[in-house]
Amino acid sequence: GHAYRCNQIIKQMNEYECVVALGQKTNLAFDLLRKNHVRYFKFRDEEELLEYIKEKETDIVINDILDTSMKYICNQKIGRRVLNLKDEGDGAAYADAVINELYEKDTSLNNCFYGKQYYCFPSGLVNISKNIFRKMVKNNIVINKTLVFPI
Repeated sequence: GHAYRCNQIIKQMNEYECVVALGQKTNLAFDLLRKNHVRYFKFRDEEELLEYIKEKETDIVINDILDTSMKYICNQKIGRRVLNLKDEGDGAAYADAVINELYEKDTSLNNCFYGKQYYCFPSGLVNISKNIFRKMVKNNIVINKTLVFPI
């Protein structure tokens, strides 16, 4: 989930230098990002991630984390912008913007953007041709979306 979304976002932002920060427990993400030639950085803990962000003079941090804390976001914001994806944590109030494309508006925060218009479609689906509906079902598809720029 997270790694696929990071990969898709990076494909759409190819004129920028992007690095995905990965926690240590994300082997599937390593494989996907390596396969797609996406630069990544493995971090052990929040301190190491913050040090990396400062050292690289990062302009924008994109967090794909469901529940950020106020401390986590405020530490990242020093001298840079922070965008959170699908954040329902306390840190959402401190991010510059939060995009929750799969949720209906359920907060009074002015920095949150809700709704399907913010969904980042996978490139393979953007130019897909319209399907002709049949009277009889031939195939079924089940989408199980489990939902980190840090992962």
